Amino acid sequence: MSLIKVLGWGLVISFLGSLPLGALNLITTYVSVSNGINAAFAFAAGCIISELIFVRLALISMKWISQRQRLFKTLEWIAIIIILALALFSFNAAIRKTDFSSAMPAHIEYPFWSGVLMSALDPMKIPFWFLWSTFLLGNKILLPKENFYNYYVLGIGLGSLFGFMIFIYGGNYLIGSFRMHQDVVNWVIGSILLSTTIIQYYRLTHRKEHEKSIAP
Repeated sequence: MSLIKVLGWGLVISFLGSLPLGALNLITTYVSVSNGINAAFAFAAGCIISELIFVRLALISMKWISQRQRLFKTLEWIAIIIILALALFSFNAAIRKTDFSSAMPAHIEYPFWSGVLMSALDPMKIPFWFLWSTFLLGNKILLPKENFYNYYVLGIGLGSLFGFMIFIYGGNYLIGSFRMHQDVVNWVIGSILLSTTIIQYYRLTHRKEHEKSIAP
């Protein structure tokens, strides 16, 4: 029963965490529209596998991760650059009134490996899973045992899959409904991505200022 419980926690946390609009689920929708559902599932599989590898390593090296602040900040800057680039692609497609799929650097020839790479460069999973795993360990829901870790990771994988499926099928349907207004869709997505970039940049730069202000 305890193993099913930790699987359920992993599933629910992962599913809810994948619902907010972000770069990965937007790209999944792009791939679904431009390259087909099979390619979108391949991209999602790459994202999920990369995330599960990270979570599994994090469970056995949480102390090491928490001490690598410079690496974490570098990944945050890389993520900002990637999201900004996606916003510019969307705006370019809106201005040119081109097809929805061209809002992406859409020659994603290898969706699985693209998913692995994009997920690996996403720094948001680091504090997200670090904090949740710490919470579950602290409350004795997740125990530092091999079988508990395996069920936890399995639940995370299932939750992420269900979340991606919403964007593969639901996103495809919504975008198909707006196919006559491609430029509007591209403007909206570009604006969301640009806003995300600005917020992330603000948080990152002001965190540095705050750290300097409290430094002895």
